[in-house]
Amino acid sequence: MPGPELNVDGHAIQQALVNLIDNALAKLHAKGLDLIVANDVAAKDAGFAVDTNRVTFIGAGGGVEPLALMSKAQVAERVLDRL
Repeated sequence: MPGPELNVDGHAIQQALVNLIDNALAKLHAKGLDLIVANDVAAKDAGFAVDTNRVTFIGAGGGVEPLALMSKAQVAERVLDRL
């Protein structure tokens, strides 16, 4: 029997870490998501021009899990592990 359906189609790309979590939480609630992945692209070692990302998982229940800097492939694996 399949598990419960999750609405997890959400991401938050921010260029200012100061509001990263607050903005991602607002988007999570506004869209009725179960999980959002906040992507910090402000750091020079993460984002669009490099092969690494620094993300934070935020759950609808209030859980916040910042991940260490890792490759984009590793981030994708961690996202899939959460689904």
